[in-house]
Amino acid sequence: YGQKHDVVVVNLLNRANAADERVFEILSLKFRLFEGVFGASDKVLGVLESGIDFERRIAEVYQDCRTESEIVAAFDALQAELEAQIAGRLDATRRAVLEHFDEDVQARLRVHRDLAQQSLAERQRWLWELSRFELDGDAEFDVTAPRFSYTGALGPAGRYNLDWMDAERREEQFYRPEHALAQSVMRRALERDLPMVALVLDLRGQQPAADALRGLDGSSGSLVCGRLAVRALRDEEHLVLAGVTDDGVSLDDDQCRRLMRLRVLASDPAAGGIEGVFDVREAAVARVLAEVNQRNSAWYDEEVVKLDAWADDLRTSLERELKELDRTIGETRRASLAAATLADKLAAQRSLKALEGERAAKRRALYDAQDRIGERRDELIASIERQLGASHTWSEVFAIRWRTR
Repeated sequence: YGQKHDVVVVNLLNRANAADERVFEILSLKFRLFEGVFGASDKVLGVLESGIDFERRIAEVYQDCRTESEIVAAFDALQAELEAQIAGRLDATRRAVLEHFDEDVQARLRVHRDLAQQSLAERQRWLWELSRFELDGDAEFDVTAPRFSYTGALGPAGRYNLDWMDAERREEQFYRPEHALAQSVMRRALERDLPMVALVLDLRGQQPAADALRGLDGSSGSLVCGRLAVRALRDEEHLVLAGVTDDGVSLDDDQCRRLMRLRVLASDPAAGGIEGVFDVREAAVARVLAEVNQRNSAWYDEEVVKLDAWADDLRTSLERELKELDRTIGETRRASLAAATLADKLAAQRSLKALEGERAAKRRALYDAQDRIGERRDELIASIERQLGASHTWSEVFAIRWRTR
């Protein structure tokens, strides 16, 4: 986002190095990592995320293999493993597309009726739709491109464009969630006091209907949206949806989000209150908190691994230098004893004294390094203690009664 110039990536290949050639073959020729057309690179990246530490495996080949035959055998094994996992992932993806060609798949393929949204990703579409609502009366929106002219008081007047490349060509402002006007739009929407309403949602008019909503035809229920602020290792904010049918069936997050995408057929003030949604809301909050805790735990594990690797490298390096100094000191002592003249003996002793001083400094550095490692561990422990004392607050954004038909 905001990138003004194309990037040229130059991959230098040493054809005299068998390992380099196989890395290039796997990434480029076999798996087309550099093509990037409709997920060509995602095939490999998705597999890497699912368990193969590709960089580590490549590094092991470079470190452990000494002959060309060893290199070929190691890369053949890695390539076979990658091909098997990629084939399985592609088969699962094909089945998902064929069996569940609902609005989510259409959105991924960017099949939209509104020309202004053809090139927009999901979050861009959300920002576009929210801005059209919030800026109504102060902005004129283009019907053929994600652009608009703004003259209101929430931000600077001018032309805004959600396509950064087009914005650059037209010398317009690139409109994105981080932009000051977008921030004002979102803040005003979140702070608005919304009365509870009853909505009639068009489920039957959505073709094809999403699998998750097919059992809700003719159903009714309640839904709340709230802002969950979590204070832990890292402060986070989440918009949480929680819903339940009048029959007491809880809706998961996916169903709630899909309900919110349906077209509204009618809207009236809601009679009565939200029924049975409190427990569902607490369960949704608990799920988000569990995800936050899981991410923080994974972050902690990564930090411990990095700390241990850093500590091992530091100790190994210093110990190796100490051993080398011990060897040099021994050789200098033997040279001093074998020196033929007094001058040579004195010169050897001066060298010996300097080396022993350097060795003493290295030993102090090793002790200091161990102290730094201990301090870093104390910091990690303190961060975990802060996580155990994490707090969260909930503020309701809106609540609705809903019915599908």
